This record gives sequence, C-alpha cells and structure tokens, in this order.
Amino acid sequence: IDVTTLANELKNKNLLKDCPYVKFMDLAITFRFLVKRNDDGIASALIKNKDMESWNMTVGELYNIARENNKKLFKPSLKPLEVVLDEIIHETDSSDDFGIQVLTNEEGINGAIYMTYEDILKEYAQKIESDLYILPSSIHEVLLLPASDFIDKEQLLEMVRDINEYVVADMDYLSDEVYFYSREKGFIMA
Repeated sequence: IDVTTLANELKNKNLLKDCPYVKFMDLAITFRFLVKRNDDGIASALIKNKDMESWNMTVGELYNIARENNKKLFKPSLKPLEVVLDEIIHETDSSDDFGIQVLTNEEGINGAIYMTYEDILKEYAQKIESDLYILPSSIHEVLLLPASDFIDKEQLLEMVRDINEYVVADMDYLSDEVYFYSREKGFIMA
C-alpha cells in the first residue's frame, strides 16, 4: 500500500463499489500500489476490496499506512500560484502576489490528497494568521486562499464550477465545492 489519492465520491460511485475508501466530505480517499516510478513517469494501480481482504487488513490500517507512505514517496509542495504559473508558462511576473497557494506534491500528480492533511493546513493557516478557503483545482492540486470578509464564497463556488465545466478534464475533476479550513476549530468544512 503505497499512496492515497482523492476522487469525487458521486462521480466515481461505480468504481468505489469494488475499492476500499474513506469518505471525506463529498470526496473519497482511495489507495494505490506504486508499480513504477522513473524519469518517464509514474504508474500505479488502484487497490481493490479483494486485495485488502487477501491481506487481512482493514480500511483503517490501509489508510494509516498509505498516509505515511504518501508523505515519504510524494512529498507535499506548497507554492505561491504565481511561482507555479511561472514554472508552467515562463511568462508571468513572479513579483505578482495573488495571495493564493498551490497545494500538491513535488510531482504535481494526485497531489490534491494533501488537503486532507490537517497538519499542513494548520501550519500554513497559522503562518499567515488566517482561515483558508480551499478550492479544488483538480485531483492533482488544490488552491489555498486566505479567508477575508471581502471574499464571497458564492463567487468562489461559481468560479470553481465554471472552471470545472470549461477547463478541467473529466478524468481530473475533483469537486464543485469550496471548502473552508477554520484555524480556530482545526478542521475543514464545506
């Protein structure tokens, strides 16, 4: 059991019938074997219920092992949006400060899972002394936006839904929801 990934529970309900998973809001945390990892890319396979049963493991045991392995094998990455854009298109001005951070892993593959790691969210929220809006960009990353009275959650929801409809590929879709991390309470809510 190598890693965890995040998927939309409703859109993947047929797939999830055959897989162990942990529900997280409207999402599902699934488990994967790491088959191959080299300069050409990463290959992994979804763990099925029959795999879990043959190992005589519980979903909780899978979850704990995979979460630990995730941090070791695919280290989390938190970078300002403008830095990520500069890495992708090499034309942005890194001095721009949108106040948005991209949370993923160093590979940028299936990195949205790190929104479920409350220690990462807590550390960042404490650093900037703010609650956070979490915008699901895709299964590969989420955007962290400092919460303020000037931000309208309904507008964020509309933006996320529009981007999902017109930009995000179906296979990379995560959610139309905007999540909120409360620094005081120490957890995420929809």
